[in-house]
Amino acid sequence: MEKTLKIFILILLFVPGFLNAQEVELETAERYIATASFLGGEADKQALLILHGFLQTSNFSTVKRLGDTLHEAGHSVLSPTLSLGLHRRKQSLACEAIHTHSIHTDTDEIKQWIDWMAKKTGQKLTLIGHSSGSITLLNYLDTYGSEKIDKVILISMSPFSDDIGAVEEQNVKWAHEDLKRGYDSLYTFRLSYCDTYPSTSSAWLSYQQWNQEKLSELTVKYSNLIQVIMGTNDDRLSMEWRNLLQSKGVKISFIEGANHFFDQSYEFDLSDTIESLLEPD
Repeated sequence: MEKTLKIFILILLFVPGFLNAQEVELETAERYIATASFLGGEADKQALLILHGFLQTSNFSTVKRLGDTLHEAGHSVLSPTLSLGLHRRKQSLACEAIHTHSIHTDTDEIKQWIDWMAKKTGQKLTLIGHSSGSITLLNYLDTYGSEKIDKVILISMSPFSDDIGAVEEQNVKWAHEDLKRGYDSLYTFRLSYCDTYPSTSSAWLSYQQWNQEKLSELTVKYSNLIQVIMGTNDDRLSMEWRNLLQSKGVKISFIEGANHFFDQSYEFDLSDTIESLLEPD
């Protein structure tokens, strides 16, 4: 038993980031306790904030692997888990749960984490968002500006809605009318990959408005800061949209054969691509 324990301790000593991994907490404007994982790095390496996708956590495989790899390369890495209206959320949130969080509450939380990380490291930050995490970071730029930001890397970004059908159009109309009447009713909507998404009118609309047009507009607006990374096998992104972004001056790195999640061997291509983007200009 004693020998087994010693082996276990030795293994932990060689797990990258184990000794300096730190769970950080802060209180959001809505009085929820939000958490993040912080890995301290070298002072001369860029400080990074990595944000997960829709309803996920900082332990989601794509962002967790990426954070660990970039920390091994010497970077300080902060990986927040958006509270989504829950204290110390540890698990992904089910589509069928009641969703009162919005893109605005998500963005305000990210601002708090950016302020924390900038103060902690004394650096301008590189923001990295996966999937809908990219939308939250774009909304941060458009709401709070880029004073504390050096670069923004958007991975597998995709709109919450596009080419919506008659049912979704009716729901958008109903939600706006609900708010005009002074209500903010709870209703079962559809959003992203969630066929059943109970939410209030205002919270749902805050995400639903992020269609391809809005996402393109802000990506182009902040293209001086932004680098986009896409897998060529990511079927959430049309070739027409990719061509449109490039024609507007958006810098895109394509990883041949990778899907939306950059799983299997493509995780190494993703981390290598990001490390090259992090090199000084």
